Amino acid sequence: MPDRGTSAGRPLGVLADDLSGAVECAAVLGAGTPVLLSPEPLLDHGVPAGPVVVDADARLRSGAAAAGALEGAARALAGHTLFVKIDSLLRGPVAAAVSVAARRGTVVLCPALPAHGRSVRGGVLHLDGVPLHRTTAWHLEPVPAPDRVARLLPPGLTGAVVGRDRQRAGGLHQLLADPPAPVLVCDAEGPDDLARLGAAVRAHPGTVAVGSSGLLAAVAGATPARGHRTTPPGRRLVVVGSASAEAAEQTRRLLARHHVRLLPAPLHPDDGLDTAAFSASLTAALAGGDVVVTLPLPDRAARVEPARLAAQLGAAVVRAVEEQPVDLVLIGGATARGVLAAAGVERLEVVAQIHPGAVASLDPTGRLLVTRPGSHGSPDSLTQVLDWLEGPA
Repeated sequence: MPDRGTSAGRPLGVLADDLSGAVECAAVLGAGTPVLLSPEPLLDHGVPAGPVVVDADARLRSGAAAAGALEGAARALAGHTLFVKIDSLLRGPVAAAVSVAARRGTVVLCPALPAHGRSVRGGVLHLDGVPLHRTTAWHLEPVPAPDRVARLLPPGLTGAVVGRDRQRAGGLHQLLADPPAPVLVCDAEGPDDLARLGAAVRAHPGTVAVGSSGLLAAVAGATPARGHRTTPPGRRLVVVGSASAEAAEQTRRLLARHHVRLLPAPLHPDDGLDTAAFSASLTAALAGGDVVVTLPLPDRAARVEPARLAAQLGAAVVRAVEEQPVDLVLIGGATARGVLAAAGVERLEVVAQIHPGAVASLDPTGRLLVTRPGSHGSPDSLTQVLDWLEGPA
């Protein structure tokens, strides 16, 4: 098995389409792995000695804008063995990500993430055993969910589905030696399936893996370690940048088990958030203890452009906490990006994984931040995060 984060003598470079996914990948590669919020440091200073993760900030972009962001970050990772992280529910610019990967070699595409009930069977992504397009997972998206993974391939690229039986019989190695298509859509239902895919990718250097953090762990031969916080605990501000039913249930359980004040973000359907007013409310609330900020129901927030709302939330949060020792819990990649962009943060260093998807990091000022994709976590996810933050220093 290769050293963590290396392949054929080159460090592993992960290209992620959003910030929470980038941090999730860095946790897979181990504590201390840097997450860069732009590719410029790589362009300025060259290839680092170890693995690195770059957030292309492409999740909320579309068309040429998403493709350009991903391509720019991929160029900065030219000296690395490339892994491309996509959303395990296939949201965001999947076609652009696959297109970038295909320029490097044959693509092994598998969004399976068994730790969160996401599997691929017959080329169809399933969520807890139900085909994705028959679930409500995409109910906040502007288009229907794809009925098969290959539906999202970019024009001009064909795909071949590789089932688990064929993989077990060594068929994936044969296909990678003589690819029948530029993209191999690979089934996987459990960790053993992902481990098999990871071994095949490592054995064929001209292959680029595109998928979830679970596939990354298999490719890198790494297992995220749960650690304890190493900084003194402070106040906690939880920003739930998702209006989903799952996030609402996680928030409800958090409020039932921890003494946390609820502060809904007062959004105007057209203008979004009054940053100055909300920042003042947030500052006052934090003076009395821990706070959780939530968004209104989707039908009220739907008219506010997501990137704009994330920037407004970020500006309000940074203004409220800049003079206070507050731990930040940022749910959703766009929310995390909005806060860090407002604070001028360009790099994070991973400390530990709290649970799959929820990762603690330090920014350059030493502030502790926990990030997590909006779609991840059990109903007790936020409770687990605050329990961890209250753990031994």
